[in-house]
Amino acid sequence: MSPKSKIIIVQCVIILLLMGVLFHQYYKESIEILSDGLLSPRVYTHIIDSQSYLVLNYDPLEEEIEYFIEENHLNVSVYVENLRTGAAMGVQEKEAYIPGSLSKVFVAVIIMKEIEEGKFSLETELPILESDKDSHWGTLYTESVQELPISTLLEEMLQESDNTALNVLLRNIDSEEYDILLGKYYGYYDQNENQEYSSEMTVNPLTIYNLYSSLYLSTVLEAEHSEYILSLLTNTSFPIHDIAEIPEDATIAHKFGNR
Repeated sequence: MSPKSKIIIVQCVIILLLMGVLFHQYYKESIEILSDGLLSPRVYTHIIDSQSYLVLNYDPLEEEIEYFIEENHLNVSVYVENLRTGAAMGVQEKEAYIPGSLSKVFVAVIIMKEIEEGKFSLETELPILESDKDSHWGTLYTESVQELPISTLLEEMLQESDNTALNVLLRNIDSEEYDILLGKYYGYYDQNENQEYSSEMTVNPLTIYNLYSSLYLSTVLEAEHSEYILSLLTNTSFPIHDIAEIPEDATIAHKFGNR
């Protein structure tokens, strides 16, 4: 190695060391501010900027959605929230409705809670009974297989919206154990039963926001399990990118349904 090359390498090492020292000092100062301050840590770590409330103005979007709904005589509810800033807007966001296949995401969360408590694992095989088979959505009802692992059932339920997989999983959990999670935390309830669990549950867009934000922020499940559910929801058979004209490189975690 020539002397010139050695000098360049030494200079690069010195630069990297200086960058490390500066980053450490910046991080240390941020932590010191956090330990004494009352603001959100996101401000001091520059996840969001202070005085940024004007960056997002949802009024034009809200007006456009309301106009579209009225012109097309639709029954639609919408809720939008920026998870970085908390800026939000809604159109009939408190309107309650039967969730249909959206409830499959709640079931997936409960199954993962059961796994975390040691009752199951993703490899646990669950029997498929004749009474589980449902031809309304999915293809599992046509299969001759008599049992499947939970991982496969979750994939079928979330990615293909398979009703047979839903019925198998539902039969193996006691969702009444999760009344507080479903009713109080998510807002998934029967309006006539004072938010107590029943088979006629209703949701609204805020309920679905609570569900998805709990996965994104991993407030209910361990991080790896929240990540697992979201990964399934980003790879469904429903062509949302084509229908909503969303760029293919945009990652969308969603649940489709049909009633």
